Amino acid sequence: MALGGVPWRRPGPGLLLRPSGRLPCTNVREFAGKFHEGIKKKELHEVFPYRFDFKMAPRNVTVTLFYNKANDTAWVFVREIVKKA
Repeated sequence: MALGGVPWRRPGPGLLLRPSGRLPCTNVREFAGKFHEGIKKKELHEVFPYRFDFKMAPRNVTVTLFYNKANDTAWVFVREIVKKA
């Protein structure tokens, strides 16, 4: 799976995001901070607006962070916010 066209690798159980420079625009408190805290607590369901500041084409999105206790997995859902004309 890829986020923003950049493939990710799973560095450890329940961990999807890592401050590795692969997705530097997500390495902020509002995104990675919420994700890592939720994984640590094993409780996460956050929905928030976010702006991917890609140099060529910035995108406003809605991010959903979710942790599933049943199978110890974490999910990051991203949906672009499209303004209707």
